[in-house]
Amino acid sequence: DLHSFPTRRSSDLNLSGCSSSLVAVHEACEKLMISEIDYALVGGIHIMNDIDEKSPDTYDVMGLGANDFRSHSFGENSSGVGLGEGGCCILLKRLVDAERDGDPVYGVIKSGCVNGDGGRCSSVTIPSTEGQREVIEKAWKDTDPRTLTEIEAHGIGTQIGDSVEVESLLECMRHFGIESNNIYLSSVKSSIGHIVEASGVAGIAKVKRLRSEERRVGKECRS
Repeated sequence: DLHSFPTRRSSDLNLSGCSSSLVAVHEACEKLMISEIDYALVGGIHIMNDIDEKSPDTYDVMGLGANDFRSHSFGENSSGVGLGEGGCCILLKRLVDAERDGDPVYGVIKSGCVNGDGGRCSSVTIPSTEGQREVIEKAWKDTDPRTLTEIEAHGIGTQIGDSVEVESLLECMRHFGIESNNIYLSSVKSSIGHIVEASGVAGIAKVKRLRSEERRVGKECRS
């Protein structure tokens, strides 16, 4: 039955703001690594009852709304967040199991990390450079950053938020000695807006689809 889930399953609701679906991906990977689960459907969805252009006071509760209601990640004309609607879901399995079962493999997650800014950030909407640098360095340490060609970033669209994110990435690149490498930087928010809880997993799906079509992520980014 395509309209129902099997009864032998469990579900987990993750509520960690814009990073919700990415935190869910990280937790699913941990459970897969210790064989607590055999596969995980990870995703998120964001639906609005109205459009923010019609009711800006309803949706711009943190004062981050873009003047033109559009996200321009890392763009000179960025003025804030442009909300979007959408949902995304990905299936995660151990690589050895996917290959055994003949599943199409669109990508392999080699490493990951989750942290919290805590008292290091000045507000919930302004992360600290230290916190972002810390989580990136930990996520990269078990990989070979020299092979890095593309970065799918948060790219929230605010001048401060994007600047902090870029500075954190540059510090990490200098730490690993890859600051001179040619690396594309993009964010799915420039194309579909900020879909909040689903934005992280949407970024993963975007990168994997473009790579499967042998297209560069950076050339698909509009700011």
